[in-house]
Amino acid sequence: MLVKKSGVKVPEKPKYYQGLSVHGKKRADWASAGRDMQCEPEGEKHPPLLHAARLASQDSVKWFLGETALHCYSEFADNHRDDVQIQHLSMAKGGLEASITKWLNLRSHLLIHCVVLGKTNEDSLQLLRYLCKTHPESIYHRSASGLTPLQLAFSLHRTEMIQVLLEAGADQTCRNNVGNNIVHSILSSTFTSIEKDLPRIRNLFSLIDPRLLVSLFTERTTVLPGAATPLACWLYTSFQHHNTETPWSDGREALVHAILEFSKGEDLGLVNSEGDTPLHAAVRYGADAVLRTMLECRPELLFRENATGRTPYEMAENAYLSREVFSDPPSLSVSPGKQNAGSRRSRFHRSGQYDDTSVLNKQPQSFVEDPKDERTGTEKVWQICQNFAHTARDTKRKLVSLVEANEVAKRLASRKGARGEVRAELDTEKKEQDDKGVKGDEVDVWFEMGLQADRT
Repeated sequence: MLVKKSGVKVPEKPKYYQGLSVHGKKRADWASAGRDMQCEPEGEKHPPLLHAARLASQDSVKWFLGETALHCYSEFADNHRDDVQIQHLSMAKGGLEASITKWLNLRSHLLIHCVVLGKTNEDSLQLLRYLCKTHPESIYHRSASGLTPLQLAFSLHRTEMIQVLLEAGADQTCRNNVGNNIVHSILSSTFTSIEKDLPRIRNLFSLIDPRLLVSLFTERTTVLPGAATPLACWLYTSFQHHNTETPWSDGREALVHAILEFSKGEDLGLVNSEGDTPLHAAVRYGADAVLRTMLECRPELLFRENATGRTPYEMAENAYLSREVFSDPPSLSVSPGKQNAGSRRSRFHRSGQYDDTSVLNKQPQSFVEDPKDERTGTEKVWQICQNFAHTARDTKRKLVSLVEANEVAKRLASRKGARGEVRAELDTEKKEQDDKGVKGDEVDVWFEMGLQADRT
């Protein structure tokens, strides 16, 4: 790896045929397999300094950063001066010592990132404090994806590390390459249980400067669905694949309540690139409990238009009528009255509002248990909208602004025009990843490993 990173090319003439050409590149591993040879693929080699930082070995980090490491490597090279690779290293610009120094300090600006990627314990916290004092410039360095150590810590929910970085003066307004801020990063994680994760999320929100909270909750990112606030991004990733016929009952409204508590509801009136506010999205996804929480915060947004001029109330009404009326019209049989009565009765049975079963035929537990609510998410959303419409009957309809409509139209037009180019870029990127592996620095490579580590 030292020879490779030095920039010196060592000419080697292959003795055997190097294999078939795939996509214009030779496959030496195929040729070796035919000769009963084991050929291990050459992966990306990471500097030992960053490995030591990720493993929170303070003694190793100090050793690599000091002069002892350079002295040991130079002494080893002097004892093996007859080696061909060492001879080529001596021919590099600056000589052997410059090549070794460059390799030892390779991507050393990611030192604090690598500490954050490791597990949180006393050793890692002690090393983090040490590096914040000795390498304060690394606090502001960004990884290949645009992450600072602080935003990386928020993404991994490293509470104690966040406190150390904030004490060292880390910037809380940082954003990565796609526009995600630290609040986006907090909500981008996959929660195993909202009930268990909610106290930690509240604690993370409380660590942010209160003067920045509202602005951070209203900042928008470029990732799907586009121009989305942290709440809108979380709604999209959490509900987009849900069937609206199935009601929600996992307590996600508690997380929404916590978000609105810190954002003061300022993010509820902002539209994303699809032209919808979070309330429109909740109606579309059939998230009745989440919708109720939003309307309790800002009931006037029930009559707020999206980019196409539809309010959440109208969307809920149309969805309910489409499912309950137009998809199940009255029967045209000989005795329509009887059929219609049966249809209405079955609908009341589902909603738990009507039951004509004889008292003698009822089960004993039905007298003490509450009737099971078998309404669909669409029915519940419509009922919630009706309830809040009565309480906010004097609220005026808020029209969509021309700026918002034009902004959404421009985004949709650019997305449609660039769809072919984006698909071609994705195909090319996938092909390169298959051939060479995922590109990026140590933060990109180890980030997924960090997501799987135990959060503290």
